[in-house]
Amino acid sequence: MTFKVTLPINVFPFPDENWKKENNLFKLNDGYWIYRNEEGIPIVVVYKYWKNNKRTGLEEKQYQQIVYGKDQDTDKLKYIRGLNGWKDHRPIFNIPGLIKNPTAPVILTEGEKAAEAAAKYFPDHVTTAFINGINSRFKQDYQLLQNREVILWPDNDEAGKDGFLTLAEHLEEEFRCSVSVVDVPEDLPNKWDIADPIPEELHYTPQTLLNLAKNPDEFIRYTRLDRDVINRRWVAIERSNGKQFFDRYERDVKHKETINLLYEASNPKKMPTKQIMSIPNAFKVKTTAFRRADKQIVNIEGVGQCLNTYVPVNFAPLTAAEEAETDSILEPYHKLTNLVFNQNKVVETWWNSTLAHDKQKPHENRTWAWLLRSDSYGIGKSLLLTIVRLLNGQHNSKHLEQTELLDRFRPWIQSTDTITCGEIEITEPYKKAKANRLQELISEETHSVEEKMVNPRQHFGMFRIYLASNAKNPIPFQKGDRRYFVNSTDSRREDILKDDPAFFAPMFKFIKNPNAIRHLHHWLMNYKISKDFSISEPLLTSDKQLIIKGNLSKLTYDIDSYCQGYAADFVNKEMLLDEIRRWENKELIKSQKHEDYHHERKFSKIEFKDIDDWLLSVGAVPLQTKGGTKTLDIWNKNFNTKGKKRWWVWKNKEFWNNQTDKKKFTEHLEGNLKAPSGELFQFKQKEAV
Repeated sequence: MTFKVTLPINVFPFPDENWKKENNLFKLNDGYWIYRNEEGIPIVVVYKYWKNNKRTGLEEKQYQQIVYGKDQDTDKLKYIRGLNGWKDHRPIFNIPGLIKNPTAPVILTEGEKAAEAAAKYFPDHVTTAFINGINSRFKQDYQLLQNREVILWPDNDEAGKDGFLTLAEHLEEEFRCSVSVVDVPEDLPNKWDIADPIPEELHYTPQTLLNLAKNPDEFIRYTRLDRDVINRRWVAIERSNGKQFFDRYERDVKHKETINLLYEASNPKKMPTKQIMSIPNAFKVKTTAFRRADKQIVNIEGVGQCLNTYVPVNFAPLTAAEEAETDSILEPYHKLTNLVFNQNKVVETWWNSTLAHDKQKPHENRTWAWLLRSDSYGIGKSLLLTIVRLLNGQHNSKHLEQTELLDRFRPWIQSTDTITCGEIEITEPYKKAKANRLQELISEETHSVEEKMVNPRQHFGMFRIYLASNAKNPIPFQKGDRRYFVNSTDSRREDILKDDPAFFAPMFKFIKNPNAIRHLHHWLMNYKISKDFSISEPLLTSDKQLIIKGNLSKLTYDIDSYCQGYAADFVNKEMLLDEIRRWENKELIKSQKHEDYHHERKFSKIEFKDIDDWLLSVGAVPLQTKGGTKTLDIWNKNFNTKGKKRWWVWKNKEFWNNQTDKKKFTEHLEGNLKAPSGELFQFKQKEAV
């Protein structure tokens, strides 16, 4: 296209170099930028300078423009400070560069200095800016941007970010530009722009920041209902009876009344939710699901089409040179796991196998959770939880307080599969109900989503749960539990820092470095998962056994101690209760007869319900002989089995429930037969050493 700058009648191209004499307008000039026309001739110069504020005594940044035009008082041509009344169709910065590179993507910044910095970082782009800052964004002539790819890069302040979103709409509608806007992170300094240094501790690079550019419609606003309808931002959830809609931008579910209120300020022509549903291709699904697949819609057998709320996480591949650096980059991570897992390579291998499994085999449901415990605060548990979230993508992860995790109403459940909780301790009231709710979340794939005043509906997803605690007995699980891998860290923070005050510094840098997380991702994708790793059963550690014992009541603990020494692998409740009572009576008589022997009464108040509690604590199951018989009525009166009695097997379950030889039951009760080792347990467990 042929482009020519439109000048007002009182402004002209610079005729000479005398504008440079104006460079000494102020003593503290701090740079200048030349706006040129299509022929490369200067038409505006912008100076930056510092001026003392007499009220505050501080130096303040100021800008001054210079043009060549007719003096309004004398009608003579001269260099004039200001724009001489130039109100609109002002030139944008770097017109010759835009003309010379008509197909290159454009980066538009708020200031000229930022545009020059962007040009150095991104030589395959052409950069530009506009005069007088964000409030003058609609006074420029953007013809040279027509039909081009334009990336808007605002300063890190509210005015710049909001202003560039409205500029994006203007460029799309008036100049048919393909626009994206850099989502400048909030943790950068206030008013930061690309010309400023990036704080070292944040570990951003110009390229990673540019990668944050996204479609303007993805920024969360409620001012353009028409665009949101066309872009199908809202997804109707049929099983909510028209009351719930999924917001694909914010990735959460909103009630229809909330949506109507959010758009109220934009004065919609009719009720927003009615407008959303009125278009022919309105987005509808049965319910929500979470599957780690790059598909917006997934089909759930027996249900139909469901909205997949997963947001793909992409880590750029490593070059050969980068792969060579992986070991050194991951040193802080390995140092951290070595500390948290007490230099126990077995447990550390299970941790890495867990992370690797969840990345390599996301379709498999791991039905147990990690519980990281310690007596000391600040020993690195929260750092590991942060790493888990970063690996899985912050959009797909939730860090929850315990009340959110265990609440009946859990709106977060439909937009995540990775959950961390930094302080778990399940206590009364409703202790058992809370534990059961958490256990269902860990193991099941179908979950109830409830919202006040809305009928419950189903969500389909598998959860990877990582918990941390400083409590002695944070979760009331019992013997036989297969839902938790427990690790307790022995080290104390004060001892660690006494030996090395900067011990944790590299680890904090690690979690703030996106490139380090990228290396860890690829390391895990190539990690060889341990052959002992199981998705259905975690390792039984001594740390877990201590918690199990701590969760037992005193009476249940005493019953367990008795049974470990005296009881058979399968028991009858009536017989066991009678045996314990007779045993204690014998011990008391023995204590009376022998002065050097003392027995403290333990079972004076024992009842059937206490036997039930013990059976539950050890995961006892009904004894089923081969063929389905659930009772043992095969013994004579010597075993006091009058009529058919229920028997419970609490040890060597698989051996006894597969046993066909009835004589072996009798031999075992007589003390003449022991079952094979615990390796035949139905749920094989190993101690981590």
